[in-house]
Amino acid sequence: MTGASGAGVGLAAYCLLAMVDGGRSSLNVGRAIAYVSQSMDTVNGNAYVVAIAARALTNACLVVNQGCDAAESAREKLQSMGVENADGTKHWGGVAGGSNTGELSSAEFSGTRVGKETSTQVEATGYATIAFVEAGDLETAYQSARWLMLRRNANGGFRSTQDTVVGLEALSRFASATLGTEFSLDVTVEPNGFGLDSFVESVTSDTFDVLQRVDVGNTTELKLTVTGAGTALAQLSVTYNLVQDPSSVAYDLIVTAKAVVADSKKRRFFSRRKLLAASVIAGEVLAEDVDTVEITACTKRADGVTQNSQGMVLLEVGLFTGFAATVDSLDSIRLVGAGLARRVDAADRLVTFYLEDVTEEKTCVTFDTAKLFGVANLQPAVSTVKAYYHPEQATVTDVKADTLGLRVGARDATESVTVGGDPANARRQVWGFPNHHAPPP
Repeated sequence: MTGASGAGVGLAAYCLLAMVDGGRSSLNVGRAIAYVSQSMDTVNGNAYVVAIAARALTNACLVVNQGCDAAESAREKLQSMGVENADGTKHWGGVAGGSNTGELSSAEFSGTRVGKETSTQVEATGYATIAFVEAGDLETAYQSARWLMLRRNANGGFRSTQDTVVGLEALSRFASATLGTEFSLDVTVEPNGFGLDSFVESVTSDTFDVLQRVDVGNTTELKLTVTGAGTALAQLSVTYNLVQDPSSVAYDLIVTAKAVVADSKKRRFFSRRKLLAASVIAGEVLAEDVDTVEITACTKRADGVTQNSQGMVLLEVGLFTGFAATVDSLDSIRLVGAGLARRVDAADRLVTFYLEDVTEEKTCVTFDTAKLFGVANLQPAVSTVKAYYHPEQATVTDVKADTLGLRVGARDATESVTVGGDPANARRQVWGFPNHHAPPP
C-alpha cells in the first residue's frame, strides 16, 4: 500500500471494507467506523486515503446501515479534493504536491495528458468512483469514470495489477448503475488511406459485453459514425517505437552471478575447483558447466530522486534457463530480510522480491539456483526493479551466462539480505536497543 495507506486511517479503512464484506460482528464494524470517521480530520491533503475511507464508509452504510453520516462527510471532503480537468473529467491523486508518493502535483498534471497518470491516481479515482456510485451521485461518478475510461491502455488495463483491479471494478460498478442491456448500434469505421475500405461493426444485446478488435491499417485519419440506440466505447490504439525510453529511472540495479563449488578436501573437487579458478581468471566460466549458480541483485534509489518514500518496490530477478532458485536460500531471505523483504515469489525463470521502501543505501539479496536440466548456449538473464505504484519507472539489466564469478563453499545465511553492506537482521537488532541511534532516514 502507498500514500500513507499502510498505516492509520488508510489501513483501518481497508480493514473496515474486509470486515463488512466478511460479515464480521456489528461491534467490530462499529469500532472501525468510529476510528475512521474520527480520524478524517487528521488526513490533510492525502486524497488517496480520503478516497479509500469514503469508499469503506459508504460501503458500510449501504451493507450494514452504519456510519452513513460519516460516509457523507467523507464524500464531501473527497469532492473538495478532486481535480477538475479542462475536458470535464475529474480525478484524485495522492499526497498534494507528490512529496511522499512520487505523484505529480495538480499543476504538473493537467488531467488532459493521457498516459502521464500514475497508479496511485488511478486507484484513488477508482475508489472515489465506487463511493459516488454507491451513494447514487452518478453525476460525479460519470466525471471520474470518464477519466478512467480515457486512460485505459490497449489491453483494457492501466499501469499495474492493483490499479487495474480497482479501475475495472469502478467502471463495472458505474456501468451496472447506468447502462441497460438493450443495444442496437452500428459503428461505421472509415479509415483515410489508399486501398482501405470502410466497414461496420454491430453492437447488439448479445454482443454488448464482447470486445471487438479490428486492425484499421496504415491510416492517418479515422472517422467513426454511430447509429442506433445504446452506449458503446470506441478506443483507438496506436503502436510505435522510440529510440530511447522517455521514462525516468527511479532505482539503480546491478545483478551478478557466481559459479558455486563445494568446499571439500576430497580429491575429486580439487581438479574442478582448479579448473574453475583458471576459468575465472580467463573470464570464461559458463553457467551451463556448473550445477549451482549464486545470484546477487543489488538496488538503491537513483541519484537525484528526492521522494521521501516510493513505497513497495518490486525486484524481479531473472534466472538462467534450466535453473531454479533453491528453497533453502529463499527461506533464508524470508528470515533474514523479514520486515524488508515482505514477500518472495518464485516462478519459472523469475524470482520476485517485494521490498519495503528501498533508500539511497544499497539493498542486496543473494540466493542460489540449482540446475534442473542442461541447456547449451544460455542467453543472458534479464532482471527489473520498479516501484509497485510507479511501474513505468523501471530499470532493466541483465547478467550473462558466460562470464560467471566463483564462490567456493557455503555462504553465511546472514548475508542473504544486506543493506549498506550490513546483514538486514543485524541492523534491526542494533536499532532495537534504546542506547543506539535510529536508522538513517
